Amino acid sequence: MAGQDPALSTSHPFYDVARHGILQVAGDDRFGRRVVTFSCCRMPPSHELDHQRLLEYLKYTLDQYVENDYTIVYFHYGLNSRNKPSLGWLQSAYKEFDRKDGDLTMWPRLVSNSKLKRSSHLSLPKYWDY
Repeated sequence: MAGQDPALSTSHPFYDVARHGILQVAGDDRFGRRVVTFSCCRMPPSHELDHQRLLEYLKYTLDQYVENDYTIVYFHYGLNSRNKPSLGWLQSAYKEFDRKDGDLTMWPRLVSNSKLKRSSHLSLPKYWDY
């Protein structure tokens, strides 16, 4: 399966979710923060994926790096009516991270063909470095 870690074992505690390659540890940014990508285009149809297990797998993955800063890069492309989780699930996932990890900041942008078509007004903190 595309995006799947070749070292992924069927004995992995989250193999049922991890095998899709939705989450990938992409390396470190220039500040040494671990970068984890979340790719919606790799999400199977909703009836084939337990979204609660996906949330547990995301927490399991991030817990490995919780002692240090990390960045989650969310790729919205590929999310459609067949594979999107419910709004209630998204709200509970957001609350779960907000409660456990303190400051959760989201910078939503809509990007198409590497050209910014529309973005919400953002007031970025002083520490944000492009």
